[in-house]
Amino acid sequence: MAEMKSVLIVGDDRFANQLFDTVARGFPTDAVGLTAPEDPQLPERLGQADWVIEIAGQHIERKQAVLRACAEFAPGLVSSDSSVATRHELLRDLPAAFGKRYAISHFFFPLSHCPLVEVVVGSASDQPLVAGLRDMLLDSLGGRLGRSVMELPDTPGFVANRLGLFLIASAINRSSAQAIDPNAIDRAAARSLGLPRPALFGTADLIGHPVLIDLLIGLSERLPTADALQSAAPAAIARLKDIEATGNARFIDRQLGREAETAAVDDQHVADLVAALASDRDRYVERMCSECQISPEIAALAMRRGYGWTAEW
Repeated sequence: MAEMKSVLIVGDDRFANQLFDTVARGFPTDAVGLTAPEDPQLPERLGQADWVIEIAGQHIERKQAVLRACAEFAPGLVSSDSSVATRHELLRDLPAAFGKRYAISHFFFPLSHCPLVEVVVGSASDQPLVAGLRDMLLDSLGGRLGRSVMELPDTPGFVANRLGLFLIASAINRSSAQAIDPNAIDRAAARSLGLPRPALFGTADLIGHPVLIDLLIGLSERLPTADALQSAAPAAIARLKDIEATGNARFIDRQLGREAETAAVDDQHVADLVAALASDRDRYVERMCSECQISPEIAALAMRRGYGWTAEW
């Protein structure tokens, strides 16, 4: 297997910077580059890289602009950090042969706590990534970068984001309708649903509300009209925008959250809401696994590695 000697990360936000730091720990420092998608020297820099990681945000037009440049100038492996857009969608209108050296490598952030990388190497109607480059990609992700790699089907949101975003949206909706404190829900959900300490609203704050809005919109646009996210997303997006309009960027006040961590959660309304979320989750897992043709065990593993969920179903 040929050696991967140089990596170029194409992105200009906090996620790109975090990915650069992680990749630089697995490769020689002088072999890893970071550049903006609109860099005038992008063609030249693409031509010098064995592996290009596109991480240009959530908007499809910007991502495809980078991929068009990669198709023309990058000689080797190209992968996209895509949260909701499928490989098939990102390959649209690109040269067919480009698919032979293109994959999805969806990282989860913060990288220090979330080892999962969802990898998609094939699409129903596109050229799959050739075997040699697939081996290089998996070896680099799992070996050099120490990531936990899962190969998954080419479906919108893949697995972890599809389920995670749905349950966050459902929690936002249910709490808003009943005016229940998000911090109380998170503390109860962490215990009852096997979620990590940030649980649902804390995770929404970690993602960042503007990014979360983009993700929910993007996933809604790509899922079938009968998908349960279509009912949950609009009100959740509206609530997130309302919070932004107040100048408050968080559901959970960090100081108040710390003070309340040891408080008992015995409110029956909270317990009922968390039980409803468990039911939402279980129904969604069943449908998602059927559509994606994966087992519930694979879905549980993806959630454990990507979101820190420990519950089995």
